Amino acid sequence: MVAITQEHLTYAAGLIGVIAFIRSISSSIDNKIEKNNNYLEDMIDRKLDKKEYETNRTNLEKYFAEKNLNLNEKIEKLEKTVMNDMKEIKESLKEINNHFLNCKK
Repeated sequence: MVAITQEHLTYAAGLIGVIAFIRSISSSIDNKIEKNNNYLEDMIDRKLDKKEYETNRTNLEKYFAEKNLNLNEKIEKLEKTVMNDMKEIKESLKEINNHFLNCKK
């Protein structure tokens, strides 16, 4: 029969202590790796969000530039139309004025 002595218990306790120490280090490393992975995922998400934001901003700027160009063209057309109408009105007023002047004579 094998008798359990103080030396065997010390050896077993030492072995359990080493296993617990390795387990705690392994758990700590796993937690650190998981934390680092979460940090990296957040950084990647921010970078992707930034790229998406830049793409959307560029597209929005292009859209507004085209919209402004279209509005400017419409404004120029309206200005030309108004100027032409004002010239016609001026000519009509001159004709009416001449007619009144001729009628008075």
